[in-house]
This record gives sequence, structure tokens and C-alpha cells, in this order.
Amino acid sequence: MSFASGSLRPLWVSILLIATASTPSAFAGEELLPELKVNFLALKNYRPADVSKVHAAAELIERTVNSSEFREAVLSFTFKGARRFNDNNGLTNEEIYRKLREGNELLLGRTDYTADFDLQLYVPRFWQSRNVIGYTNPDEMRIYVNRRFFEKFTIAEIAANMIHEWTHKLGFGHTYERTPDRPYSVPYGVGRLIQELGPDLLDGGPAISEAH
Repeated sequence: MSFASGSLRPLWVSILLIATASTPSAFAGEELLPELKVNFLALKNYRPADVSKVHAAAELIERTVNSSEFREAVLSFTFKGARRFNDNNGLTNEEIYRKLREGNELLLGRTDYTADFDLQLYVPRFWQSRNVIGYTNPDEMRIYVNRRFFEKFTIAEIAANMIHEWTHKLGFGHTYERTPDRPYSVPYGVGRLIQELGPDLLDGGPAISEAH
């Protein structure tokens, strides 16, 4: 499952312009949540330079997901004029945000506020598509990352693909075909928010503000 680049204008800009005035500052039952941490269960076929890149991507994920900017962007996310994601499993934006913070992967079955990653870099064989950035299977935690893309991607792009595949582990999906609605699914939408908000919150950007 690849991360779409597309020609959409930055989603977080559209989101904040459309819904800032109506976005609630808190949602029902909200309390202070522990910070989400990234944990690596495995890093297979990662060279020392690759490990440095993926750890930098993990830091970007942590700082972004735990920020108030990310929280507001998720809560304000809109699809077809409504405050919701496409392919949202019947969940509200608030419920999706909570799932992202709780880190309860379906195969692990625990709410530990940790994003667990089992990553393997691979070089596509002759029968595999060279244009797939990464993929995973529903019966395993492992996420397979195409080395061809990993080596040329920025840290933000690596983080976006990681979070895209990780949301599959939380139970979110999207269509296989590249439909106009697919970028608004949870994997693509959240991945795009990480890619666009993350760099400003990491190096040299504005001070990060902690989210509840």
C-alpha cells in the first residue's frame, strides 16, 4: 500500500480554514492522555545510516502526534463538507484521534500509548511492483518498506509512510484503487498531516504545544 503524493493542496490548510471556528476545544470524556511513544519491535535489513533515518522519523512522529496542532487538524478534518474521515469505521474524528494516541494495535490488543513498529526494508523482486512504497498484511505486525523509496525520501516522507501503514494495524483501511476519495481515508489523511505538520514541529520550527 503506497502513500499517494497527488496534487491536493495541503490538507491541514484546508482543514483549519474550513473548520477552525466550529472545532470544539475539547470533546466529551476527554482527559489528559499520556504521550504517544514510538517503539521498534524489529528493524530488519536496516544499515546504520538507515537506522538513523528511521529514528529521526520516529522523533518526528512523536512530536507531531503529541502536539496540539496535530490534535486540532485531526479533529477538524473534513471530507465532502463534513467533519469526518472517509473509510472511518464508523468513528468520529474525536474517536479516531483517541485511537491514534492510545496505540492499541489489533494484533497486540493492548492500550499502551505506544506505536509499535516491526519494519523490514526490501528490494522488490521481479514479480513485485517497484512503485509500491510499502505494504503490510492484516495477520502480521511486520511492515515492508521499499528501499528504493526509503533511500530517496525525506524524514517527513518516511514518517508519513510509517504512520500510514501503522494505522492499518489500528484497523483502518482504504480502497486499493486511486479514487478521488482515497486521500481522505485515515491512513492517507493522517499520513499527509504528519508529512505537512511534522517538519515545522521538529527542527527550527515553532515551539511545540502539548495536546491533551
